[in-house]
Amino acid sequence: MDIDATIQEVRSFIRRDGVVALSVDDLQQEDISQLEWSGSPLHIDSVRDALTRVASGSVQYLVVRAPCGRPIGKGGIENADPHGLGKLWQLATHPELQSLGIGTHLIAELENRVRSRDNSVSWLGVELENVRARSLYERLGYEVFAEEMDGWETEDATGRRYWKEVRVALMRRSI
Repeated sequence: MDIDATIQEVRSFIRRDGVVALSVDDLQQEDISQLEWSGSPLHIDSVRDALTRVASGSVQYLVVRAPCGRPIGKGGIENADPHGLGKLWQLATHPELQSLGIGTHLIAELENRVRSRDNSVSWLGVELENVRARSLYERLGYEVFAEEMDGWETEDATGRRYWKEVRVALMRRSI
């Protein structure tokens, strides 16, 4: 099934059964080729690298699946971060499926995983200019506890790599 058909399938499914009926499970190696919507090739490489850390328990990585099985939302839990356990990161929903509750559904499942490790706090970082994401996190009860600079290697449309630095709000909530 191509992505356009998947998008229509998901919209119909959500209208009929609700977003919480979408399955959420562990990201698999074979899913990575279907995550091109979530970022640049360098980002996909970082997802692939994170997946190699799942076996050690330092990372958990989940996807929300369309009824056909294609990943339409993704996010991880970093269990080894200097700011503490329970860091949610690399959160993304397919751009054509945003504002349907998929991100909220994913975050709830990620928080369940954090709780299953006897942790009562979940936290994340969001770029200050990403108002849409920050609004979602605030609606879910996340509150800013600090700001810091963050950075990562990325690439432009021509494939030229560069270091991107941004200011992020660190947000947390009790779960």
